[in-house]
Amino acid sequence: MIILGQNPLSSKIELTGTVMALDWGGKRVGYATADRECIVVTPRGHFVRKNPSKAKHWKLSPDDIKALKELKEQFDVEHWVMGWPVNKEGYETEGSRLCADLAQELEKHLGGEIILVDESLTSWEQKNSKDVDAGAAATILGDFFEQ
Repeated sequence: MIILGQNPLSSKIELTGTVMALDWGGKRVGYATADRECIVVTPRGHFVRKNPSKAKHWKLSPDDIKALKELKEQFDVEHWVMGWPVNKEGYETEGSRLCADLAQELEKHLGGEIILVDESLTSWEQKNSKDVDAGAAATILGDFFEQ
């Protein structure tokens, strides 16, 4: 797992295929894709998590794994970027630590590394979009390419 901005190697990540960003939520997971040159970032949609609860927000369910594997196959995903919740000052929170644990779980199931990117205000920025979750994932992906 790589946390962008905290890992000196993060600027040297070599991309070889489709990149998918995830905006992980307790009820829905938004996703967006880009090619490795980031010529076009495309909000793709979201999937609804089955039986969500506050206590299981950062827990990976079998349905989550199935949905993500289907996305990996559908979009030929080589790299994953995920929003990382930090506080206003950019420091880790309990949610940040739980997100990092989830990223490690995802790596086991999806292969490859999960790159964590600060997701501050991404959903807020997309509040007027048709699909807030997919828009937030696209913003996360755009932020990844800008770093």
